[in-house]
This record gives sequence, structure tokens and C-alpha cells, in this order.
Amino acid sequence: MSFPINQTIVDFLMLSRKEVQLLIFLKSNPHAQISDIAKNSGIPRMTIYSSLKTLKKRGLVHYEVKGKRKLWHIVSPKLLQEILVNLVKNLS
Repeated sequence: MSFPINQTIVDFLMLSRKEVQLLIFLKSNPHAQISDIAKNSGIPRMTIYSSLKTLKKRGLVHYEVKGKRKLWHIVSPKLLQEILVNLVKNLS
């Protein structure tokens, strides 16, 4: 699955195109396992691992452990907005 992404926005947020694709996918598919993300997003599995690690460090995604599975999702929209506002402030 491919998503149209505005390169100016990607550059502004300092995210890779794959990271943005991953955020869009997780917004539409909360609580997804990495296998589900790879199968349905078209993003290579190794890219998913590295992108999720980066996005988690930035506080944009997190996961819940259910049994032996990690279920990934974006942070709440309100928290995501606060993170992006702070990012914009830091850039100016």
C-alpha cells in the first residue's frame, strides 16, 4: 500500500518517507504487529524495525505487549500534536 506524501512536510518534520508511511499506516491500523505492517504496508521488514526504533525514540509511537506479541500504535493525537509543535518551536 502506497501513500502520497508531501516531500516538503517530510523534510520539515525530519522524518524519512518510510517513517511517515509507517505513521500513516499505524494511524489507520492501530495495534499492529510488525508482520502485519510488513504484509500490508509494502515497507520492508528491516526498514520497519529501524523506523519504529527511531519513531519510538522521538515519542511518536509505542507498543503494548500482549502475550508474546508487540502491538505497535501511534501516540494519542493530542500528544502527537504537542510533540510536533515542540519540534517546530525547536526548529525556529
